[in-house]
Parts: sequence; structure tokens; C-alpha cells
Amino acid sequence: MRILFDTAVYDLSNKGNVAMLQAAVNRIAGLWPEASIRIIAQGSQRVRLYFPKCEGVDPYLGRVSKGRERINRLYGSIPRPALRLLMELREEVQHRRTTQPLGQPEPDPEAWRLVLKNLPYAELDGGIDLLVATGGQYMADVVKPLALGVLNRLELAIQRGIPTVMVGQGIGPIEDAELISRAQEVLPRVELILIREKKYAPTLLSSLGVQPDRVVLTGDDAIEMAFEARSPSIGQEIGVGMRVAHYTKINEDHLASIQLALSEASQRYGARLISLPISHGWYEAEVDDQVIRRLSAGQLDRRRGLNVFDSPSAIIKSVSRCRVVVTGAFHPAVFALAQGIPAVCLAKSNEYVTKFMGLADQFGPGCQVIVLDGAQSGDQLRQAIDAAWSSATQLRPQLLEAGGRQIEWGHAGYQRIFELVTSLKARRELVPSD
Repeated sequence: MRILFDTAVYDLSNKGNVAMLQAAVNRIAGLWPEASIRIIAQGSQRVRLYFPKCEGVDPYLGRVSKGRERINRLYGSIPRPALRLLMELREEVQHRRTTQPLGQPEPDPEAWRLVLKNLPYAELDGGIDLLVATGGQYMADVVKPLALGVLNRLELAIQRGIPTVMVGQGIGPIEDAELISRAQEVLPRVELILIREKKYAPTLLSSLGVQPDRVVLTGDDAIEMAFEARSPSIGQEIGVGMRVAHYTKINEDHLASIQLALSEASQRYGARLISLPISHGWYEAEVDDQVIRRLSAGQLDRRRGLNVFDSPSAIIKSVSRCRVVVTGAFHPAVFALAQGIPAVCLAKSNEYVTKFMGLADQFGPGCQVIVLDGAQSGDQLRQAIDAAWSSATQLRPQLLEAGGRQIEWGHAGYQRIFELVTSLKARRELVPSD
């Protein structure tokens, strides 16, 4: 069994995406223990760091120099703890040489189209048995080039008779005419689409022509990892996650208001602020750690150094120290709620309002969503933090129950993948060859 995983974003810099990919790989490997698993990812060293039993497929395969191949082989011989340290030191040197602006403009779509042309379509001609598009919210207008790239590879696999599934998916918002057209052409032919929320995705997929029996609600794939790492009792700190990028629409004015509310809450409850950076550098704008440091105003319980290549489990461990998590990035909320910790989610863009409202629908009142649309947002944040702090103990059983329920859905969804692929393979073996 040869399985190829496509994550849409290939630098593995987003710990939420990495967590979902780790969960997907573990579940698929549990179903097919002897499978050969390959992951489209930039840099074989990153694949080895997070997925030691998998093989990386460079997304820019046609442009890898012989020198780069030698470097990749060298990385492959370094023990993983030393490899992580080497990568962190290299990142630290690059960080000191450059000043990364916050929230750069949206990348040029045409430039991304050129990059996507070089992605490894050849892998689909090399004889794989299953293509898995793993979790994220890239099937949306705001990252249209990435969505189109995944749709192209799904279509090519379908044309070659390769089973295709999508897991851990956040879908939409989609209003762009070109993306709607391509989604209507491809998504109805995908064998199964496992979605992480039911508030928006089923209706949108139905409007794109996807039959309901091909859509399975599973929750976010990363929930299980966080749920299993939960502490026996709730923490007493305040976790902070934040994202400033073109697609979040959070700006300097929002940051000033959020910083004040966090500082007041920290002092009011005698709680330290715990940094929960999820992403470092995708689109050259996701610099969560820099944004969180600004929000902390010197109150952080963690310095920046040597955390770029933290594993998702390290972030989850930090979350476990918290009583409340305040975040404008998605996965700090997932990691918190799955451990029975209330989350206060801050959103400005339509995409993030959709993401967080879908998550709140899955977890209930322990997930509060504040839309940053006016002067009252700061007061709303203060009230939400107070409400979450005071009710954290009472909310914990309900949140854990919701997390456990979604884990069961997830395993059932992956079992359907196994049954589907096994059935398709059996049917093909019954067809006589020419």
C-alpha cells in the first residue's frame, strides 16, 4: 500500500497543520501498518523531524540541485535531537539578520501559480494507491492558489483511477467564481471528505455538488493529541495565541486593545501569560511569536529562543498549564478545548469568524467568539476572560465530553476510508486485465 499525503502548505511551519498531519498519518498507518507513506513537504529534514517513519517528497522536485541532495543526505544522518538544535540555530541566525514585518500584503497569486506548476504531479504517475489531502482551511477564497493546487492534484489522481480522500477539512468561505467552478468540477468526485465542523461545511459542499453520503463529520484531527495530553486538573495561567496576516485582518489598533485586556487580566488573577505560537513564516507573514511578545508587554513566561521547531506536543504541553486561552489563531483554541480549557477566540476576517464559530458549535459555551468590529471589543474581551476564568472548572467536563465525542467520530471516519479503499481495490482485482 503506497499512500501520498498532500498538505497544501509544504514548509511544515504551522504546528496546527503538523498536528493534523501527524494524526492523519498515525490513523492511516494504524489501518495499513505495512504501508509506504510519503509526504509532500519542503525539506527532507523537516519531514524527518516530525515524521521519522515517512519519506518526504520535495514539492519543487524538478529544481533540487545536486548540492541540495547532498545536504539532504547529510541531514538524514544526524540524530533527531541534534537535527532539531541545528535547525533552530540556523533559524535564529536568519531571524537576527532580517526584520520580519507583521502582516505583509497578500502574496501575488500569479507568483504562487508559477510555484504550484512545479509541484510533484509525477508522484501520481509513480503508482500510489491513495492520495490523502490533509487538514486545514485552505479550500477557501483567501488562499485560492493553494486550493487550486490541491484541486488540480486531486483531479489528476481521479483521472488515473487513484482513490482520493480529504481529512480534517475546514471548507470555505468560497465566493470566488474560478474557485467555485473548479471545486464543482473536482470535489463531487472525491471519494470521502472528512470535515471538522457542521455549521458551514455541509451546506457549502452541497452547493458545490458533493453528495451528503461522501461527507463525514469528524472534528479537527488534532483534538485527539491534545485530549490525550490533558492534565488531571486545570492550570492557572493565561495562554496567548495570535496571528497577524493579510487573511486575519487583525491590525495594530486591535493589538493595542488586546494587549491592555491581557495585561489587566494577568494582574487581576495573578496569572502569567504563556506564549502559544503556532506558525513561523508561511507566506513570510505568519510570525506568531513576534506578535505574542508584543501583546505580552514583557509579561511572557517564555522567551523566543529555540521554539520554531517545537513539536505540536510541546505547544500542547504549554496549553495544559492554562486556565484560559485567548487566541486569534485557530489551533491554540483546539488544543485548549480538547483539554477541557475554555478558549476566547478573536476574529476580524470572514474566514476566521467562520472557523471559530464552527469550532464553538462543536464545543459549546466553553468556546467564546469575539468579532473585533468596534470600540467595544476591548470590553467584550475583558468580560469574556472573566467569564471563562470563573467558569473554567464547571466547563471542563462538558468540554472533555465534546472532545471525546469528536475523537470517536474521527476514528469512525478513518475506518470508512479503510473500508472504501479496500472495497475499491477488491473490485479492481476482479476486473480481468487485457
